[in-house]
Amino acid sequence: MYISEYQDKFLQLSRYCPEEVNTDPKKQHRFLKGLVDPLRYQLMNHTFPNCQHLIDRPIVTENTRREMEEKKRKQKAQHSSSNTRPQFSGP
Repeated sequence: MYISEYQDKFLQLSRYCPEEVNTDPKKQHRFLKGLVDPLRYQLMNHTFPNCQHLIDRPIVTENTRREMEEKKRKQKAQHSSSNTRPQFSGP
């Protein structure tokens, strides 16, 4: 699930238990708790002024990761096509 999808689901579900997210610190805690472990680990030692800043950070991280993977895929495709030896057609 992408972060934006998680954000939408989080907001949707928070309507059912408003007392769990009625303050910004509670909302940040609940949002962090639902993230996948690698992202949660990256964000847990940071302090964010509000929940929106917390939500924005993993979105940026996720987009950067996708861009890097796409770049890596393109480079790999270029290298694999340039590594083929030209075939000798003979006289």
